[in-house]
Amino acid sequence: MKYNGNGNFVYKNKPLPKKTKIGIVAGGSGLTPMFSVAQASSWAQDELEIRMIYSNKTKEDIMCENELKELQLMNPDHFRLFHTLTRHD
Repeated sequence: MKYNGNGNFVYKNKPLPKKTKIGIVAGGSGLTPMFSVAQASSWAQDELEIRMIYSNKTKEDIMCENELKELQLMNPDHFRLFHTLTRHD
């Protein structure tokens, strides 16, 4: 899947209907492609509403924590992040 900006995605070389809202899920280092979409959308201010669930074993395992916080501050109306921890006290 490829994100072309402004809510336009391509899957297997076929354009999908334009999206205004998406939900994405990432776990551990699988954050990378989801972070790329959130970052591109936030930098472009293309108004795609993104809700991301990011799961890790512990708080110490969270990757790009500062960068994710920056995206939330940059784009608070369109990017929301929810963390889950599977091995937390």
